Amino acid sequence: MSTKFDPDAIKKAAGELGAIMDDMSAFADLKTPASSAGTFEVAKWLERIVQDRSDGVSLHAEHLQVALENMETTLTQIATDFENADGENAEKIKSSIANLQTEINKDIS
Repeated sequence: MSTKFDPDAIKKAAGELGAIMDDMSAFADLKTPASSAGTFEVAKWLERIVQDRSDGVSLHAEHLQVALENMETTLTQIATDFENADGENAEKIKSSIANLQTEINKDIS
């Protein structure tokens, strides 16, 4: 049994993954404090809760962006390693894939 791969397709997919979160404009408004709900205590509490949730969504988006960019870099390197593979490079490729799995698991958690 032989393994077939298309390094150009892997690199293209890596580029598309890395570009998913290039446009972060959807999260820009979340960084601006919400409009005033009022000056009484419950309104101020509500504003803090809404801002906290907005900050959380923005932070998750930023983490996702970094994770996708890291996947792009790693997948591109794996494709390049496959292109240049010989018997001695097999361990390097195996190590790159293991590192990718570790990074994905770390980024997700």
